Amino acid sequence: MIDDSVIVRPARVSDASAIADLLLEGFGHDYGGKLRTPEGRRMMERIHKLPGRLTGIFVVTVAGGP
Repeated sequence: MIDDSVIVRPARVSDASAIADLLLEGFGHDYGGKLRTPEGRRMMERIHKLPGRLTGIFVVTVAGGP
């Protein structure tokens, strides 16, 4: 726990789309914007929904939240 309002927890499959959004925002320009297309977004979501692909990824969330 960082403080009373937020916690750090291992990523879950339900976090995959938010993680894909962050990857698109961070790396979309490296691929000529192709990751920002609907096809690129679907590809990123598929990759991050594969079993084990979220291993070692943590998220910060509001305490008591999802």
